[in-house]
Amino acid sequence: MLEFDRLLQTLEELVMLHSPSGAESEINQRLMEKFAALGVNAWLDRADNAIALIKGRNP
Repeated sequence: MLEFDRLLQTLEELVMLHSPSGAESEINQRLMEKFAALGVNAWLDRADNAIALIKGRNP
């Protein structure tokens, strides 16, 4: 149940950020911080979309 609680807490945190369509920089910054903390390869594209590459167990 701990993982579920952590997931809900993260979702609540992200939903509370100011991120109307076309002005998502606040949530993008937080996502990039979270991805970096997890060691996930992530970047913002030219349209300012946050993209993360999470590799699977098998190629």
